[in-house]
Order: sequence, then C-alpha cells, then structure tokens
Amino acid sequence: MPVILALGNIAGGVGAGVVANQLEQWRSRADRLTLDEVAGWIAAEAPVNADLRQTLDDIAARLEALPALAAGLTDADRVWLETTLRRELSALGSLPRFEATLNGLGALAQGPGAKAAAATAPYATAVNEVGGDLTIIQHPPPPPDPTPANLRRSYLNYVYRSCRSMSLLGVDPKAAAAETASRLSLGAVYTALLTLSQEEHALFSRGDLRDEQRQPALTRLNREPYLVLLGDPGSGKTTFVNFVALCLAGAGLSEAEYGLDALTDPLPKDDGSDRDERQPWDHRALLPLKVVLRDFAAGWLPSGQASQSTTARHLWAFIEAELEAAALGDFAPQLKQALRDPQQGGLLLLDGWDEVPEANRRREQLRQAVVGFRRAFPHCRILVTGRTYAYQRQDWKLPNFAEAVLAPFSAGQIRRFVERWYTHATALYGQPAETAQGRAELLKQAVFKNNRLQELAARPLLLTLMASLHAWRGGSLPEKRGELYAAAVELLLDTWESQKPYRDEHGRIIEWDPSLSEWLDVDKDAVRRLLNRLAYDVHAAQPETVGTADIPQEMLINRLQAISQNNLVTSAQLVQYLSRRAGLLLPHLSGIPGRRLLEPG
Repeated sequence: MPVILALGNIAGGVGAGVVANQLEQWRSRADRLTLDEVAGWIAAEAPVNADLRQTLDDIAARLEALPALAAGLTDADRVWLETTLRRELSALGSLPRFEATLNGLGALAQGPGAKAAAATAPYATAVNEVGGDLTIIQHPPPPPDPTPANLRRSYLNYVYRSCRSMSLLGVDPKAAAAETASRLSLGAVYTALLTLSQEEHALFSRGDLRDEQRQPALTRLNREPYLVLLGDPGSGKTTFVNFVALCLAGAGLSEAEYGLDALTDPLPKDDGSDRDERQPWDHRALLPLKVVLRDFAAGWLPSGQASQSTTARHLWAFIEAELEAAALGDFAPQLKQALRDPQQGGLLLLDGWDEVPEANRRREQLRQAVVGFRRAFPHCRILVTGRTYAYQRQDWKLPNFAEAVLAPFSAGQIRRFVERWYTHATALYGQPAETAQGRAELLKQAVFKNNRLQELAARPLLLTLMASLHAWRGGSLPEKRGELYAAAVELLLDTWESQKPYRDEHGRIIEWDPSLSEWLDVDKDAVRRLLNRLAYDVHAAQPETVGTADIPQEMLINRLQAISQNNLVTSAQLVQYLSRRAGLLLPHLSGIPGRRLLEPG
C-alpha cells in the first residue's frame, strides 16, 4: 500500500512515464502485488536517472526495514499509522482498492500474517498469506477447546479490551471528524484518584483539612471488602472502575501493557514527580466483573407486584446474559466458582448507583439484589459508584458498606494528568515528543497562574476539556476566560442533551431517559438563555464578589417551568430529573434543597 502511494508521487513529481505505466499495471492487480515483485522491478527495470534512482533505492531500503519497524511499533504508533494511511487513501480515492468487503457467509483475511476462518458447513475456509500471496485451504473445523485456562483468558481479554480506551467524543472538538483518533488509552493517561470520608469531605470543602490527609481510592478499595465510592459528575468514578478492571484483567494476560504495576503506580507529589512508595494492593489479580447498573435495572428487576423482592439470582441472570452476548457463556460456571472460592475471589464493580430511576421501586429492588449477592458470594469484594447526593437517604444505603468521596485533583494530580495526556495525545496524532513536553508546560503554566482555572482543573472531566481545547488551539487556551467557561458549559449541557437508553434482557432499548429540552418540550437554545439569565441574576444579587453564587431551588424550578411547553412536568419531577442528570448544577453539601452553578466567568 505505501509502496504504490510512494511510486505514484514519484511518477507525478518527475514525469517518469515508465514508472507511471508500471504503476498503472500494479494498480490493476493490487490485491496480488508482493513486495518482492516491487523490489525486483526497482532493481532491474528502473530508468537510469540519478535522482529517480536514489529515490527508488530509498524506497527499497525502507521496504527491507518495514517488517522490523512494524514489529517495534507501540499501540499508539499503530493507531496513528492506521489512521494516517486510511486518511491519505481516502483522499486519493483509493481506499476501496485496499479494504476488503464480505458479502454473505465466509471470512476475510487482510494484511501481513492475517488469518481468518469461516464456519460454513460442511467445511471451514482458512485464508492465509504465504510469501505475499493469498492461498485458500478448506478443511473440517477444528474441535472446540473450552479448557478452563482458555475460557479464563478469553474473558480477561474481553474485559481488558472493553476498558482500555477512553473516548473524547463530546470533549474533543475534532473527535466527531475522526472518531478512530478520538480514543485515548486509559492506562496511558490515568491519574490516581484521592478520596475523603464523608466527614472529611465536609471539612475539606470549608478549607479545614490539609491535602495530605486525602487517601488514594485504591487504598480504600484495598482495605474495604465492600465500598461505596461517591463523587460529583465528572469526578472520575467510572474512570476508576474501568482502570481497576483494566489492570486486574491485564494482570492475568502475559502480553498486556497494564497490570498490577500500573494499578499500584505511586501517587504524584505536588510538583508532579512520583512519591517514594507505591499504592497498596494485597489481593492478587482478582477476577474483575463490571456491571452497569442502569442496564441491569432496566430489564432485569421484577416488574410484577410491588411487594416482589429481588435476589442475587436476578443479578446473576443479568451477568450470565452479558457473558452470553459476548460469546463467553461457557465461562459463566467457572466465574461463579471463582467468585465463591476463598483462594480466588473476584471484584464486582457496580457502576452508576444514581442512574437507576426511582420509579417502580427499582432503587429498593437494586439494593436488595446487591445485598443478596454479597451474601451469596461472601468471598467476592464489591465496589459501588454513585453521585454523592443519591446516597444521602438512609433507606438507600447499603448495610456494612464503607463510604468514601472522591476529592478534587491536587496540584500534583493536575500536573501528572497534563503530562501524561499530552505525551499520549501527541503520539496518537503523530506529533514529536518535544511538542508534548512544551505544550504540557504551557498548559500547566496557564492553569496555575489563574486560581479560577485551577479550581476548574480540579475536576477531571473539565481538566480533560481544557487539555483538549489547549491541544486543538495549538498550545493555548482561549484568551478570554469567558470563552473557556462557555466551552465548559456547552460540554456539560451536552450531558443534559444526551439521551440515555435502558435495555431489557435481550439488549433491546425499552426506555429512554430524555434530554432536558425534550423533557421541557423546548429547544436547547431556550435552556441556555435561561441559564445565562439565571447566572447573571444570582451574581448581581450576590453580596460579595468572590466565590460561587447559590441558586435557590425554587428560583430554578420556577424559571424552568416558565419556559416549559410540557404541562405534565411537575416541580417534584424536575427536582428528581435535575438531581439525576446533574453536571452543570451541583447540589449543596448540606443536602438537596439548593443548587450551585459552576463558577462563572
């Protein structure tokens, strides 16, 4: 592929007719072209032209080095190479020549060393590349090999691959145009999170607690067999769940890049350098088991009589169905046995406690299912994540579960994230390492010379937005702080404007959690204008010009209802909706009665 492109550029650049003629012949049979054939033509048939000769010699040398170079590429380099080739081929209109398509049953194998098999009775078709040529061999399918070790490995690979990327769609302004390049490696950018107890969190918010009193989230997970990890929107709850699952799965895969070493990576000091000690983890490579509670609650809780209770059986049925959907159903018995074995054990990761609607007693049913699962699998550790406000009700709490609240990023965490993000992102987009170091330093300077930007950067989601905007603008943040806040508000409004699906046991969408504008039956611009006016009014009435301004709940609800075209929406429903879809507005620490706007410009 690159050879044909390179020779095409030569032919166009120097007007070499013989090269152009040969190139046209090769294009007509590109699917059968071998590298040896190209190199042979270069050696024997190229015209005697000093400049052209030198260029062709360079191509031949690069062809010989290509296998060794490809073997040494990192994951990020491979992503960049694939993205770049596809973009250039698309621009030339040549992508269909090099991209195989399949109609009907069968299999495709493409690229050096590629192999594929199609289970088409009575034979399986295997396609191999041998010496640059494709050969097709038909033979009976091999017998299945469902050994415990292979099943476990397949499951760990599934978890590892499903957790290893973090998408920038909705954050990176360029992501929508290049989705392939909009996914960062979670392990490459992850920064360890810190936590506080509920009591410490209240003291910390008033400035009565020192930074060094915060404990790593992993330390609490290591110490507590049953833990509820709470945090505001964008504080890193789901990221922590995915990173723990990634590292525990990787620990059981010899070729994985991220394992227990990455999980226990030392915390950063204030200057961004590593502390001397690693984070603790005393539980080996537990089997990770991730459950998105929104999906479980949608179609797997009893829907009959209100008195019908929920048990561990309901949660396990959902887990089995998820495994079956991933073609891992054979692993279910082995997983169940491991979770019950005191010598093996596992870690159940329940993400999104707050995203389960209260309707039809689903939250109480969910609570029953988790308590029942803990009793049925006493050797399985459990982590639950949710937003802080959703865990305030006493009847909602899980018995015998410890609680911790994610703390804002410290100065060291901000520096660590910026450095890792830029190192990985620039490699992903094919930029030199010097660019990463320089731009990371520029972003850190911009953040730490402005107290308000530093407060925004303490939220991982907004720090990611700032880093993305900084990179998109070539190494600078918007000159006017209001522009940055406007971008942050747009991002957080998008979380209100995105629909959330709920699926049944067959994977079918049975319910949508609507966006705010759909809920009110108005357009997004009307919601934005209302929030702009609301922010202005509360700040105009603020007695002091420092700090954040509080928005009384009554004022917020009344104004939303004033623009609503949906007469069926009640005040109580709006309060519940805004609590569930919070992001732009945060609840007061004292409880639900008020909302607080993100710090304005």
